[in-house]
Amino acid sequence: MKRGHEVYLEHSSQFSLTKTFFDVIVVFDVLEHLTLEEILIFLDRAKQLLVTGGVIIARVPNCASPYGLAYQNGDFTHLTQFSE
Repeated sequence: MKRGHEVYLEHSSQFSLTKTFFDVIVVFDVLEHLTLEEILIFLDRAKQLLVTGGVIIARVPNCASPYGLAYQNGDFTHLTQFSE
């Protein structure tokens, strides 16, 4: 709140659609830990939580890159691979 921003660290299912909408939803190094079905559910829920014109910013290991392979394959909890 120092700069006037509210930041939440919660699971998306804990937010009420009638009360809370977001300009930006950020997920860094999260989606690769979910199954494809869980990712689609998350993205649908996130879309419902965004204001018109809101954005989702996501970072995942790039499995097409030799630099991303070590991160993706070095963690057995990574369930889904991303590339172009």
